[in-house]
Amino acid sequence: MFMAELKMIKSASGEEITNEKGSTKFKCPNCGKYIIIRSLHERKIATRYTCPECKFSGPN
Repeated sequence: MFMAELKMIKSASGEEITNEKGSTKFKCPNCGKYIIIRSLHERKIATRYTCPECKFSGPN
């Protein structure tokens, strides 16, 4: 049995991310309605993201 790859789109850049080590996903800290997906690199350099649901922008 093969395990399916988890494919997600980075919230800040719109690029596809597939099981990238150090990546994370979390609900928008403001509205909780949208899943924010960030790569390790985006987290390290504090790339800004914006929630498409409520327009919250982080990291603050």
